[in-house]
Amino acid sequence: MPRSGKFVIKHGRGGKTHFVLLASNGRVVATSETYESKESCLKGIDAVKRLAADAVIAEEGQVATKREALDGKAARRK
Repeated sequence: MPRSGKFVIKHGRGGKTHFVLLASNGRVVATSETYESKESCLKGIDAVKRLAADAVIAEEGQVATKREALDGKAARRK
């Protein structure tokens, strides 16, 4: 059975929070900005979940369409 990653909410000074996204092997994939509240942090996690699935892959300075990203053309364009 494949293991999936997980979001871990971390608490800092003054009640501020941030999250890290861990891969199934426990390594950090991404770290969020700092949020003023846990509720805001949870909204950030929801946004990543919602937006990442359909996000295109583009190199800095280039704009790719979703179709190009799926076809792998964006990475080859100059």
